[in-house]
Amino acid sequence: MLSRSVDPFGSRDGRDALVRSVLSAVLALCWPALAVAAPPPASVAAPPAGDTVVVLTVRGPITLGLVPFVNRVLREAASSKAAGVLLEMDSPGGRLDAAWDVAAAVRDADVPVWAYVEGRALGPAALVALSARRLYVGPAAVVGDLAPKGSAGDRAADAVGAELRSLAEAHGYDPSATGVGPGTLTATEAVRAGVASGLADGVPSVLAAVGVPGAPVHTASPGWLDRTVTFLAAPLLAPILLAVGFLGLLVEIKHPTLGAAAGLGVVSLILFFGSRYLVELAGTTDLLLVGSGVVLIGLEVFVVPGLGVPGVLGLVALLAGTFLSLLGHFPTGPDMLRASGLVATAALLVLALAYAVVRHIPHSRVLGMLGADDEGGRAAGILASTRREDLVGVVGEALTDLRPAGTAAFRGEKLDVVSEGPFIERGTPVVVVRSEGYRHVVRAAGETAPSAGPTA
Repeated sequence: MLSRSVDPFGSRDGRDALVRSVLSAVLALCWPALAVAAPPPASVAAPPAGDTVVVLTVRGPITLGLVPFVNRVLREAASSKAAGVLLEMDSPGGRLDAAWDVAAAVRDADVPVWAYVEGRALGPAALVALSARRLYVGPAAVVGDLAPKGSAGDRAADAVGAELRSLAEAHGYDPSATGVGPGTLTATEAVRAGVASGLADGVPSVLAAVGVPGAPVHTASPGWLDRTVTFLAAPLLAPILLAVGFLGLLVEIKHPTLGAAAGLGVVSLILFFGSRYLVELAGTTDLLLVGSGVVLIGLEVFVVPGLGVPGVLGLVALLAGTFLSLLGHFPTGPDMLRASGLVATAALLVLALAYAVVRHIPHSRVLGMLGADDEGGRAAGILASTRREDLVGVVGEALTDLRPAGTAAFRGEKLDVVSEGPFIERGTPVVVVRSEGYRHVVRAAGETAPSAGPTA
């Protein structure tokens, strides 16, 4: 039987509702920017009544975005006491992990689920069709071709084979007749082998065959959140969201007087991980790794700077969680390569954008609007840390503990500095040893240093 992974952190449905609520709030704030990419909200039809059959159309490849949509439709159909749900399918295949989750939802549904294959149900799509209580096929339908594609290994092949044997036992047909491997079944062959319950010419014909002739039909359509989540989980968007998220946090660490940068970074990461959690690509373990990584990096920056170990562990945890969130339940060789490529692309984007930010923050009009330019720094009482050769040798005072980063005042100016050598306590006289762009290095004024200039 199909089974979904057991989660030790409580009900998946409850957490889905929470994540959907948070993601909805974030999307509402971001809607002007996403309006072009995401379709507008679909009109909401009346909920299905007790004698209604919900028709859920599956056309095209099985994608990760289909998983939360099918789960929601089946849940709503069960709660409204609908007569049943009919999957109207024409799919060339798709992702095995997505089809596995959809098939599990179909098998575990608290409402009868039937499938009608109008054209094709090949590869992973065939697994979904065969998981329904009854399968009906159109005259030109083709079902099968269930060999896992790519270097999936024995795990995927064994799992699919075991599930098909279980389905065959439950429905009373020969497991070898399911089209496992490169073979397929025509409509007539599927009916003759017992894989399909019969031929049908359309939805009304299927409804008559399952015992609800003339039942009212409610067509389930993806809402705006379903469509937007699918869009956000697209592979091409992943490196962009990751790059913007990580860069926003890096800019905020460098310029703590900002706020827009951190907000943009957090929103981007919520959109990335929230959408992947809802499509069941990212699990609790992945999110825990990412959260632990952020906490460890925060410790490295704010609590024990210079130690190195928390920062390295945090970076490893962050990258591991991100990488795992890009894989499915049955990662193949191509999946591994794709995930590695996306992480590498995100890293390159972060480096490129960080270089651009470092080069242009003092002069950028856009970043100036975020408060990242020199004028914004002066308004907050802290100057942006540009190269200041005139400060080398100047003696000032540490306004905060330097562990090793902090703030010091020189000739009435507040600057972000970093200590060279041991930590320096607040109030200690310090001297600028060198200025390296956005990094002013200081040491205690009493230590061996270049000759001091005028004091603050």
